Order: sequence, then structure tokens, then C-alpha cells
Amino acid sequence: MSLTPRNIYLDYTNKLLNKISASDLLIFLIENSKSEQIRLESIHFLKEIGPQNRHVFKFLENLLISDLNEPIRRAAFDVIIKLFNRKIKAYSNLVKHVIKNENGQLLINLIEFLSKVDKSACKKMLVNKINLFQNQNYIDSLDNEILEKLSFNTLKNIAFNYIFKKSSEALFFRSQKNPLAFDSFNLE
Repeated sequence: MSLTPRNIYLDYTNKLLNKISASDLLIFLIENSKSEQIRLESIHFLKEIGPQNRHVFKFLENLLISDLNEPIRRAAFDVIIKLFNRKIKAYSNLVKHVIKNENGQLLINLIEFLSKVDKSACKKMLVNKINLFQNQNYIDSLDNEILEKLSFNTLKNIAFNYIFKKSSEALFFRSQKNPLAFDSFNLE
């Protein structure tokens, strides 16, 4: 039998592997596979198995902070929230750290999470993030004093609009680099 995330999970559900062994094998696949699909599937099954030990948390935390693949970072964050939610307040520092460096879709999840845990800290993070967006010329310039007076929801909308605009631009430029990518849909 080949070492695939599904096979590992099936061996776990059939009691051929214990939780620690199955988790270690899935972590091995996440660390060593070049396939995004295998890595994401491994993270999914890790969530299903549900190991709640320090080793797994540290591994997921490392993925969230330093993996270059945004879908992998998002999946790691989802598993952290599901498996370790009883320590939810303790994650605010981790989330704040990731927010500082994140500009993609994961930023939306992080902002939503932090707003539930610590809305005032989230508002400060949004002001800082929007200032970075302004430096990148993605939004019109706003005075820092004005930003701090805006409501949390307004700041959140500014940030989410930035993320949407940046994602749309990335999709447009990707389609310009490979115009044949959309031909496969045959829109006739």
C-alpha cells in the first residue's frame, strides 16, 4: 500500500495506526511532498484525526508563520482553530505576528479571528496594515489620525477591498501571462 494521506487516515480509522503514528506520517507528507494537493489533503486528515499535542501545535504554527504557500497557511490556521480552540486567547500574539506579514486571502481569516478575541488590538493592527497598503499605493492616502477615528467595520472593509483588488490584479496578470489558460473553458 502506498503512503497517501487517505491511506494513512484509513489505517487510523481501522485501528492499524494510533493517533500519534498517523499524525507523524501526515506531518512527514506535509514536510516532504512537493504536491500542494497531497499537503492540503494531509492537513485535512490531520484535522480529522485531531491530535492535540504540543508537537502538532508547533508544527502547524510553523506552517502558518513560514510556509510559502498561502493555501497551506490557511489550512494550518483552520486546524489550529479547530484543534486548539480552548486556548483561543493565547493565539492572539501568533495571529498578530502573522497579520503583520500577510497580504493574501488568509489575512481575512486572521482579521475575523482577532476581531472575536481582541477587537481593540485588531483595530490597531488594521490601522497599521492600511498604512502599509497606502505605502504600496493600493489605496488612497488617509491621515493616520483619520484612520484611528474610523469604525472597526470601516477599517475592515478597507482592508478587505485591498485584498480583493490585489487578488483580482494577480488573477488578471496571470491570465495575461498565459491567455490560453482560459481557453479550456470554451465559453462559446
